[in-house]
Parts: sequence; structure tokens; C-alpha cells
Amino acid sequence: MGKSYTGKRQRTHVKRIEKQNEEMPPPETPTSTPSWGTSIIAQVKADRYLQALFVLTLIGAFLRFYHLDYNSLWLDEAATLNFARQSPAEIWQIAAGGEFNPPLFYWIEHLMLIFGDSEFVLRFVPALFGVLTIPLTYSLGKELADKSTGLIAAILLTFSPMHIFYSQDARAYTISVFFVILAALFYIKAMELEDYRLWMLFGIAAAVSFWLHFYTILAIAAILMHALLVSAKQIQERIRYLAVSLATILLLTLPIILVAIPLFAKRTASSPTFGYQGWLVIQQTFSQFSGFNNAIAVAFMLLFILGLTFWFSSDKKKAAFILIFICVPLAMSILMSYRMPFIPRHLLYLLPLFL
Repeated sequence: MGKSYTGKRQRTHVKRIEKQNEEMPPPETPTSTPSWGTSIIAQVKADRYLQALFVLTLIGAFLRFYHLDYNSLWLDEAATLNFARQSPAEIWQIAAGGEFNPPLFYWIEHLMLIFGDSEFVLRFVPALFGVLTIPLTYSLGKELADKSTGLIAAILLTFSPMHIFYSQDARAYTISVFFVILAALFYIKAMELEDYRLWMLFGIAAAVSFWLHFYTILAIAAILMHALLVSAKQIQERIRYLAVSLATILLLTLPIILVAIPLFAKRTASSPTFGYQGWLVIQQTFSQFSGFNNAIAVAFMLLFILGLTFWFSSDKKKAAFILIFICVPLAMSILMSYRMPFIPRHLLYLLPLFL
């Protein structure tokens, strides 16, 4: 009887387990790894800063693409169209023959002519890169300080009259700004992580910026100067990383450097016939950065000085980066302005760092 009772209990226990298994939901099949797009969406949903940045980027796109074809082509844009209509080989010959602008932007516009030669088509790429610079500025501000700093800089750039104006100009200015800021972002990350790949990416972005506009060489020189100054005590350790960047830049820019040297000699052979000289370079640059409003320009300058003062008390290396990045191109522009024409738009790449 004892065995019968024990067997009955065992059978009842087995039935209870089987019933529980039947009531339990079937195990979930392993899902595939979330796609890149899904991961980005999830990050945006979870981060209010990214949500604000997304809205800012949409606003920036509206401001830069709205009435993109409203104004007719002006003189420099007409030159862009004329060069873009040539073959890639002819564009290179024009650049090497005396056109004081690198050929990369003209090659890009040559490809865009597939879609027509309207004002909208010619200005589309500058407007697009003008929009893309907004999230890039946020990323750089976040790396240099924090998310709030990045977001404030992105807000100011979104509504910057000067940046909006040149985003609707069929010239290389906003594209070169994008690649200068991208180079700065890779450089800041490379300094922190000391990863060869990041140093190489910095070199690639810097080289592309030079193929877009010759004056970006001043920004590249400022970044390299910062690398040498902050690494003075550990230069032997960091020289390998700097060598990777320099080798990348020189390898990718050697053809255009060979073209730029005689152009530079030709351009500086006589005094400039247009542009600003001396301290007017700084005055006019910051005036245009501030939307031609002197009161805003003074306020921005005061905030810039206060910001740098605060930064030096918290992170000297990054504060020095901002100071060198802004001051070296300005100082070189003042010196060179007596031999070469300087216009504030040539220094547009300073705007995101200034903000």
C-alpha cells in the first residue's frame, strides 16, 4: 500500500509539472542583432539631448533648404558652374593653371550636373553639409566639455545667419567647415584614446578639407601645433601617432600641395586688391559671426573670454586647444592679409569652435 501511494504521488507530481509546462509561454526565439538604424533610434528615444539635437537638425535643414533657389547665381557661383561644366581633367588643369581654389568642390559639382544646372542643384551639397555640421558641432562640444555645451553650440549654429547664408552658396565654404570640424573631433578622440585609426582618420579629414579650400591649412597647422605643445613632455611616445597623421595628410595632399606652392607665390607677389588687412580681419570676422550686430559681437566675445577662463580652470589641454585653434588662424590671417586677400568667409571654419 505504501508503494502504491508513493507511485500515485509521483504520477500526480509529473502531471502537475506537465500542466505547468503546457501553460508556460513557449521560449522566445533568439532575435537578430539590432540594426544600425534601430540602434540609433533607440539612443535618440533614451536621450533628451539627442531628441533636442534631432529637432535642431530638422530646423537647420528647413532654414538652409528653404528658398534655396530663390536668388540667381552671383559671380562666384557662376564661376563654379563654368568650372563644373568642364571635364574632371580640365578642372584639374584649371586649378593647376591659376584658379586659387582646389578642384575637389568643382569635381563634386560636376557630378551634381547629372541632375541639372539649376540654382537648387548647385547649392544642394553646400546646404546638405551645412545641415550635417549641426550634429557634428554638438559631438565636438560634447567631447570638449559636456552635452549641454554641445547642444548650446548646436543651437547657435542652427540659427547662425552667416552659416545659413553660406550654406546657400554654391561654393566650398560649408563643406570645408564640416571636414575641419570632423578633423578636430577625430583629433580630440585620438588624443584621449591614442588609437592609430583615429589619428589616421584625423589625417584623412584634414586632407579632404585642404582639397576643398586652401585656407584650411591654417586650422590643420593649429591642431598640429596643439599636439606638439601639449605633448612636449611625452613627445617620444606620441611622435608615432603624429607621424601617422602627418604621413596621411602629406600622402593625400601632395598633388595639390605641388599646385598650391606656385599659386601662393603668385598670389603674394603683389599687394591684395580686395579683402581686409590687419586688425580689420578680426573685427569683420567676429562681426559677421554675430550676424553683423556689434552688440551681439561684444557679448559673444565676452562670453568667449569667460568660457575660456572657466575651461582653463577645469581642463587646460582642451582650453588650450580652443585658444590655439581660434588664435593661430587669426594671427596668421593678420600677417598674410597684407600680401593675400582675406575675407571673413575664408575663416568660416572657426565659427563652430567659437560658438
